[in-house]
Amino acid sequence: MKQVVWLLEDSLGPIDPALKALTEAPAVYIYDEERLRTHPTSFKRLFFIYESLVETFAGRSAPCEIRRGNLVREMIDFCRKYGAEEIHVTRSPSPAYRLWTEQLRHTLVVVEYAPETLVKWSGRPPRRFLELWERAYPQLLPEAGAASDEAEES
Repeated sequence: MKQVVWLLEDSLGPIDPALKALTEAPAVYIYDEERLRTHPTSFKRLFFIYESLVETFAGRSAPCEIRRGNLVREMIDFCRKYGAEEIHVTRSPSPAYRLWTEQLRHTLVVVEYAPETLVKWSGRPPRRFLELWERAYPQLLPEAGAASDEAEES
C-alpha cells in the first residue's frame, strides 16, 4: 500500500514522527482556505510556517509539496497523484484536525503518530509560565541549564 505524509502546523520540522517514519514517502502541507478565513493569520505567521516547511523539506529525496485550498479535497488529490491509499500524520489536539481526519477516513486509511513529548512533567501543574520554563529549561537545553546552575553557585 502506497503512503504519504501529511504535515501539520504544530509538528513542523525534520523530527516530525510521521516524517521520520516514512523518509521516502511524498509529503504535503496544506494551507486550508476555510481555516485561513475563519482564523485570521498574520503574514509573519504564514511566512514562518513557509520557512519551517522549507527547512523541513530540505535534504529529502521524496517529493514535497505545499498546497492551498480545501484541506480534505487537496489531501485526497495529493494521494491520487501519488497512488497512495494511506496517510501518515502526527496527531494534533486541534478540533479542526479531528474533523479533517474523520472526513479523510471515509476514503483513505489514516495512520496517526504520537507527537514527541516536549517536556516530561510530574507533580502539580505549573501556575505560571515562569514556573514551567524553570523546570523545562534544563530538559530542553541541558548545557545551558548546567551553565546557569554553575553561575548561581559562584
